[in-house]
Amino acid sequence: MDLKLNPPRGLLNLDLESGPVRLARYVPSTPLAELVEHYWTARWDLAGQPPFTYESLPYPSVHLVVVEGRWTLTGVPTRRFERTLQGTGGAFGIKFRPGGFRPFLGGSVAHLTNRFLDPLPLLPLTAELPRDALLPDAVLVEHTEAVLQVHLPAPDERVREAQVWVNAIAEDRAILRVEQVVQRSGMTLRALQRLFREYVGVSPKWVIQRYRLFEAAERVAAGDADGAQVAQALGYFDQAHFIRDFKAIVGRSPGAFAAERRVA
Repeated sequence: MDLKLNPPRGLLNLDLESGPVRLARYVPSTPLAELVEHYWTARWDLAGQPPFTYESLPYPSVHLVVVEGRWTLTGVPTRRFERTLQGTGGAFGIKFRPGGFRPFLGGSVAHLTNRFLDPLPLLPLTAELPRDALLPDAVLVEHTEAVLQVHLPAPDERVREAQVWVNAIAEDRAILRVEQVVQRSGMTLRALQRLFREYVGVSPKWVIQRYRLFEAAERVAAGDADGAQVAQALGYFDQAHFIRDFKAIVGRSPGAFAAERRVA
């Protein structure tokens, strides 16, 4: 069971060094690595303290999460994710790669977008997964790996295809428009949109915007105060448009977010 060491992106108000939540992530075994990005555990102890609401930016990923003995299937959220923690507790989750949940589901992932569902009717294997999120991390991961490997779906080349283009968008900052992906992929715009809707659950335009806004939030949090320069670097020629998009996903303007991070 190997720890995933690179820091998570998209956490808006959660300091993993000194904050109230301890997060650990674990790399899946080779048979599952194409479908599962990682497993994660969260532990918090807020006894005698007020509740804490953490915020994170959305990834184009489906999650299965267990808290207090109950599993929840979370489709791709198109706005920032919020959860309020109180008392003492823990959570355990499976983060699927973009497109990686489609073979388990056997249908379009778009039907899950912005939804929080009981997974059992859609994914009967959930009944075999561990329900106590406070078990040792190794027990949770090994139990989950064993269940997923028993139910490992047949290979699907379309999963790889979707992941190639999601990864390209995530890694290449020069990709600012869907037309660039169309040109590189050789697919028609309609075919690309259909692939993303079926396997990722959101449009390629949404994925491009979210990864560029991830970068914007990181730059603003790091002290890059020149909003116009950040906007232009991310393909926005209208700073007001950039501010609207930033506020829609982060929940506050770049200036307010920068001030908040300075205080933190």
